[in-house]
Amino acid sequence: MVSNALDANAPVTALAVTALGNNAQGAPSFDVKWNAADDASGIKHVTVYVAENGGDFKIWLRQVGAEQTQAMFTGAAGSTYEFLAVATDRAGNSEAASVANAVLPDDGSRQAVLDGLGIIESVTQTPELPLAAPDRSYAATRCSSRRRNDCPDRSRRPSG
Repeated sequence: MVSNALDANAPVTALAVTALGNNAQGAPSFDVKWNAADDASGIKHVTVYVAENGGDFKIWLRQVGAEQTQAMFTGAAGSTYEFLAVATDRAGNSEAASVANAVLPDDGSRQAVLDGLGIIESVTQTPELPLAAPDRSYAATRCSSRRRNDCPDRSRRPSG
């Protein structure tokens, strides 16, 4: 018996960021940890984003493998940072950003799903039906006019 499970749910990622203070140059350091979970196909990768001083999120770590769950980030002196981790499962489902109004740059996951759909070489497309020649003409009949009163009533059959 063969069975297939449909994975229609996006994975979920929990993120924990610990400020480690400033380094010798005064730049802040952070220990960034994430835990991604998926209920069906499993985690394919996680992309970690960072926003500096309330700006737009940018990709910090692109498509890291499911086995990596931690990284150290060192920022610029005097800046503040916000982090976001987004997982993609093996079925191509990506979770939505957990930060309101966050617009995330595409990490390539969407294109990978489209590329994975591919083309089945053994299946050919149905050819288009040929169109009638443009110079084709038809003789006018009484029924081809717009006046239906000129057409014979086909609902009555000849008796006999």
